[in-house]
Amino acid sequence: MLEESVKKLIEKNKWPMRDSFINSQVKSFVFDLQKVIAELSKQDKKDLVFELMDMFSFNLSIRLYIIHEISKKPARLTSDFGGFQLRADSDCLLLLKETRWVLIAKHHGNIKTKILRKVSPKKNKPARMLGIYGLKDLVLQKMLVLLIEPYYESILHDEVFGFRQGRLQMHAVADLTFLVTQGQRGKTVILLNIQKCFDQILTSKLKQIRVPSKFRKITDNWLQDDIFKCGSKEFIVSSERGVSQGSTIGPLFTNIILNNLKSAAFSDFPKKLNRDKNLGKTNVSNHCLTYAGDVVIIFNVGKLSSILSNIANFLNSLGLEINKEKTKVIRLSKKKLHFDYLGFRFLYVPIKKLRLGSLVQQHSNLHAKKGSNEPGKMLMTVSPASLTSIKDKLKSIIRSSYNFSVPQLIDKLNPIIRRFGDYFNWGHSYRVLS
Repeated sequence: MLEESVKKLIEKNKWPMRDSFINSQVKSFVFDLQKVIAELSKQDKKDLVFELMDMFSFNLSIRLYIIHEISKKPARLTSDFGGFQLRADSDCLLLLKETRWVLIAKHHGNIKTKILRKVSPKKNKPARMLGIYGLKDLVLQKMLVLLIEPYYESILHDEVFGFRQGRLQMHAVADLTFLVTQGQRGKTVILLNIQKCFDQILTSKLKQIRVPSKFRKITDNWLQDDIFKCGSKEFIVSSERGVSQGSTIGPLFTNIILNNLKSAAFSDFPKKLNRDKNLGKTNVSNHCLTYAGDVVIIFNVGKLSSILSNIANFLNSLGLEINKEKTKVIRLSKKKLHFDYLGFRFLYVPIKKLRLGSLVQQHSNLHAKKGSNEPGKMLMTVSPASLTSIKDKLKSIIRSSYNFSVPQLIDKLNPIIRRFGDYFNWGHSYRVLS
């Protein structure tokens, strides 16, 4: 019924998502399909799940939903990636026709185009190449992620945070704070950085990730041969390493590959109660918080050298390496210490040494913290690097906006300041943000 109504509107050259009833029905269909896939995944019915994915690959309602969501983003309205511009309903209809399975099958999945851009995300860092896909590829990648994400969400560990729904940077920061401050003394924290995680991961490993059969050839092409476009010239770069930064599938595929990092790191250690002379009888508490290439290992039982060796072997099998310059080992003891993670500066202070100062502002909070049974308290504030970065960004905008009026400049700066404040508005960042 829904598909017939959609086809009638398409025949009249009308964009179906303008109809509020069809819009709501399409969204309900997509969300219900994801719920069914998630439920079957929890029941470990893997074959049935992928049969369902194959059945609904390139489904008309799914393509409608994805193109409609892309068209709402202002950055895509004026972009000409792969020859498409979503400026009118006719453009959306054209893209809908171009992403039919009949046309994709004719090309055997060889439809990929990238635009090569130089991006320098951090100050004083070398420029990196960012692959931007055409709109046709963007629709197909979002379709693939929409189908397989509910299945892999049931497999991924809770401590894998990178680019997942409901597991944002703040959740990783909150978990790190809790795990460091709770429990017995003697915990060791490894701040591990994977060198060029997206760029160096082996393509052969990424190709082992199971996807719906209609997407197999297309996905292999996305992962292997890069068609770069510079102006009117095009050239093919065949690569055995890396997943394109800027792709929709890259973050999900990377999470899937790194999902077994925790089991590999602690493969030599028991999961039951263990007796230690210094700790007494304690529960084994081993954790691995992963956010893309930034990994935090927390453990209270086990040898540091063995854990690092296990991690190195696991990463080597994926074609990755530990960045020794950015990797640090911290032992929580009676001494003060600090480290940076995801833009925050973490300050670990033993309870006995906690004083009223720039971070702890109220006497009541101080007494509550000192009255706890925790060995120490983790205080969080904005890291110096994050503060310098936002100041440099604001200065750069102000310097390049001399022809702006004061209201225009304020409208341009406020969203940036607001996003920065929303991210750091908890913890002990009050004095920095005031």
